Amino acid sequence: MQAAHHNIIHALRSGEQLEVTVWHAKTPAPLGVAVVAHPHPLQGGSMNHKVVHSIAKALTQLGYLCYC
Repeated sequence: MQAAHHNIIHALRSGEQLEVTVWHAKTPAPLGVAVVAHPHPLQGGSMNHKVVHSIAKALTQLGYLCYC
């Protein structure tokens, strides 16, 4: 089962934007939802950090919907 993902951008009331990657497994309904936060940007973190992707892939293989 391959995890699929796509990016979405949420507009906040403050006028700023929040970009997230949504990872979902090819299952009829997720077992739950997980929010995976990346390391702080000043310490080399980003939403494309390899640890974030590894965690999201593992959770989607278990049937969870992930927001990163």
